[in-house]
Amino acid sequence: MSQTAEHPITPVLNNYKAAKAQHLKNEATYEDIIASIGRSQQKQRDAENQTQQADGSWRKLFRSLRGEMTDELQTEHIRRISQRELAQEFGHLIEELELDKDYTSLQLCASARPYKDTHKVALMEYARLEMSAAMKTLSPELIRAAKIMVAANELYTDSSPAKALGTLTATLLSLAGLYSFDMEKESILAELTLQQPQPGYVDSTLNNSPIKRMQLGKLIREKREKLNPTGEPST
Repeated sequence: MSQTAEHPITPVLNNYKAAKAQHLKNEATYEDIIASIGRSQQKQRDAENQTQQADGSWRKLFRSLRGEMTDELQTEHIRRISQRELAQEFGHLIEELELDKDYTSLQLCASARPYKDTHKVALMEYARLEMSAAMKTLSPELIRAAKIMVAANELYTDSSPAKALGTLTATLLSLAGLYSFDMEKESILAELTLQQPQPGYVDSTLNNSPIKRMQLGKLIREKREKLNPTGEPST
């Protein structure tokens, strides 16, 4: 039973795909945290507004009843306390989410470089492999003409072989500039693209400073310990 040979680019292409997937996963996590923070902040504002309304209703009822603790008054009291506690809980949740956001910022910095570096390695290797394969298909006529051009210039000019073949180079560059890829047939190139990766949500200040990343990591650990001194996992 025959097996299809693995393309030489496969190992480095897989490295790139894995690095890309990891960074995109971190991006998705970051987006989810940002959405959770925004949602929690809105819920906190709603709870605070309801607390103020409940306080006003309770005080008005308390004064009208002259301190008599009726069922209605007790219900209003419980409602305003629960809303106040809910607002506080959202405040604690937002603190934890902010730490999650900072931690994910560090993860984004960690995954951005491999994402870019593996793309460079894979694309350069693919270009080398494709050029090497194409060089094996050069027509004998072109090779013959190049030989004559180099020999003639060696006899009668001071031009180097590379300069003697300058017309060939210029023609190749011109044709390459006009060439259009059929991306339906370019499965590898479609995966790599001819654009540098642009990793999202990467804080440039953090990304360019190992010291700042280390400091932020330490600060996150310290804040987590204060928020959760028992070390219990947050839900």
